Amino acid sequence: MDMNDEEFKKLKKEIAVKHGYNLDDDDPILMFVTLNEYMLKQYKEALDYNLQDLSDIMINIKGDVNQYIKENELNLFKRIQEINNSNVSKVHNKIKDYFQQEAKSINIIHQKNNKKYNILTMLAVLNTCCIFVILLFLIYNKYV
Repeated sequence: MDMNDEEFKKLKKEIAVKHGYNLDDDDPILMFVTLNEYMLKQYKEALDYNLQDLSDIMINIKGDVNQYIKENELNLFKRIQEINNSNVSKVHNKIKDYFQQEAKSINIIHQKNNKKYNILTMLAVLNTCCIFVILLFLIYNKYV
């Protein structure tokens, strides 16, 4: 029996108090105590083994989870970079399109202004020619 004498005496006393029965050292009921101790020891060993096995599994899971997190951090970082690059490209294209549209508008306005200036220039030349012809006519009439 694994129990020391003090534990055994304590057990006998507890049985006597609780059940009113005094056990002798060779009482058959003590066989059940020994069997229970044996079964408890086997159960404890099985629990310890399962606990160690569970601990090993948890360590492996922790390693797998850490690896998964690292891989996903890299993938997430790459995805964020792709999104940022895509957004930068979109913004760049929008700005480029805006300035191209503005350049076209300015070019159209410039062309219209050129036409107006050309017409004004032609009118000014025509006006000058008319004035010149009138002056010539007046000068010619004065001397003739």
